[in-house]
Amino acid sequence: MKSSVLLVSGIYPPDTGGPATFIQDFSRWLSQKNVDVLIVTYTDGLSKTTQVDGVRIIHVHRDINIVKRYFEFISVLVKNYNSSTKVLAAGAFLEIMTASVIRNIKYTIKIPGDIVWERARNSGITDLDINSFQNSELNLKYKVFRRLSTFSISRAKNVVVPSAFLHKMVVSWVGDSKRIELVYNSIDHSRFSQKESANMNFDVVTASRLVPWKDVDEIIECCQELNLSLGIAGEGPDEARLKDLASDLRASVTFLGQIPKSEMSNFYSSGKLFVLNSSYEGLPHTLIEAKASGLLCIGRAGTGSEEVVRNLVDGMLVSNEPGNSLKETLERVISDPDLTARLRLNAHEDVVGRFSQDINFQKIYSVLMR
Repeated sequence: MKSSVLLVSGIYPPDTGGPATFIQDFSRWLSQKNVDVLIVTYTDGLSKTTQVDGVRIIHVHRDINIVKRYFEFISVLVKNYNSSTKVLAAGAFLEIMTASVIRNIKYTIKIPGDIVWERARNSGITDLDINSFQNSELNLKYKVFRRLSTFSISRAKNVVVPSAFLHKMVVSWVGDSKRIELVYNSIDHSRFSQKESANMNFDVVTASRLVPWKDVDEIIECCQELNLSLGIAGEGPDEARLKDLASDLRASVTFLGQIPKSEMSNFYSSGKLFVLNSSYEGLPHTLIEAKASGLLCIGRAGTGSEEVVRNLVDGMLVSNEPGNSLKETLERVISDPDLTARLRLNAHEDVVGRFSQDINFQKIYSVLMR
């Protein structure tokens, strides 16, 4: 009998972000394994059902009325579940929790990060970093949100996290490590070329959602000070401020907007160095992709990025330690081409060994089928 999997997410392409990328890639992988796949997700467009690459997708409109969209989403989950279906949620955690109470749905959760902190930062409620936020006093709204989010995780049959950083954080929320599995995010590394492009347009490239904790402003400032050209892929609420900063500094910065997934390989090939300067990352797909593309990659210590980049082994990590600032790290890379060549050589081999999509998707599927 053909296996059946229901995938749940708050976002899906053309939405951007790790959960959207994962759901799209994992659904295709499952379909190729002859698994019957249904995706339930939100959309800015009208509610509809589509089929892509043999995968059925139910899109629920993000109605401005939160209660209305919430219960429409739950209704779709309840109607499309049966006892033989395996359920994996990479988002819409409150919706799947409520549906599970109504229909006794057994589900697995894949946690991309701390959604409570992300929403608090996006709404301007806090400017704390993710670690400081864990022990901060929350207002009533976010206390309720934290409790509901924690309950949705506690109710899950199994929990998958993409990094040791998040594993530790989730254990602090639910107080239980037995159901929590660490499986790294992964990519199809065959899609990314290691060949050095003859048409390198930028000294430095970065790709991320343009939000404050990505610290793209520091990348712009460092590139201006070192007279380096910078290409930025991505969109987000911080875009206007970053464009104003680049203009004020007269920095050589090109904002490329949201680049389609199919064109990201060409984007990586347009740069010499890749920098992801975020003060928070779960386990970033872009950093893995850049490594697979043969770029010298720079990430930030103390985040999920340090589980992708091993400092001075296959990339470099910046920190607040003396001599390890982003500017100092860029200066070192520029002045030491032999070091750059060695780190780039190790990077691709590491991606193939630790972040292979086929290997890690099989691990997630095994957890799901328990």
